Amino acid sequence: AGRAFEAQRCAAGEAALWSLLPAFCRWPQDASESFPGLAPSLGSALSARADLRGPLTEALRRLIQQARAVVNADKADADSDRDDDDEDDEDDEDKAKEAAATALLLEDRPDWFSAQIAEGQAATVAKYARNFLPILFNLFVAAPPERRGELSATVGCFAQITETAALGGFFRTVLRKLVKVTSDAEDAPDALQEGGDTKSARRCTFMDLSLAMVPGLDNAARDLVFKAARPAALEKDAAVQKRAYKLLAALMKPALGPG
Repeated sequence: AGRAFEAQRCAAGEAALWSLLPAFCRWPQDASESFPGLAPSLGSALSARADLRGPLTEALRRLIQQARAVVNADKADADSDRDDDDEDDEDDEDKAKEAAATALLLEDRPDWFSAQIAEGQAATVAKYARNFLPILFNLFVAAPPERRGELSATVGCFAQITETAALGGFFRTVLRKLVKVTSDAEDAPDALQEGGDTKSARRCTFMDLSLAMVPGLDNAARDLVFKAARPAALEKDAAVQKRAYKLLAALMKPALGPG
């Protein structure tokens, strides 16, 4: 009994330490130098420890979002000097929402956190996208729908910094599974089983995963998204149809990838 109590206290202490990780990823001075040494441990913990996925994914998102916010703020300052009278109200509304989100991320930005530091931080984390994205994909597919939000958001962040060709390769893997699930008969012996208990649930899983990647996809990949979503939007399955419309709506927004 004493040992069990000690183990419980140690587990609580470990959880408390891991919960501090997002705070250490808030405007770090040395992410470009430190992240390569931490990335393997973060990836291993992300794969093996369901109880740590909250702080781990939050930390990864924070590193990416704050770095991109700084870079985008500089670009927005430059763009504000240009004449944008030809933009419609919908574009203005989308840009206003984006500006508000960026301002929220930057409200406690230290003066020393320059665009150069931000670019280095984003580039360093991006080098490990090939390691983290497969882990995130596997976790997403295995998770129940109500637990996928933080995973989807983290995939979306990586999609915005991952080199276009690499992201396209990951996307095409997901798309092949979506095509197979769509074409599989419900009782086919070789039907793809991952992602849900029913064919509809499995289709929704891979459509949701595709949706998370859309912001970083290039035009060729976005064309494939359109070809997959257009017929799905006409189906009677309400869940599939809803996700098809989400994909089509996402395609209406500009790409946010690094290239």
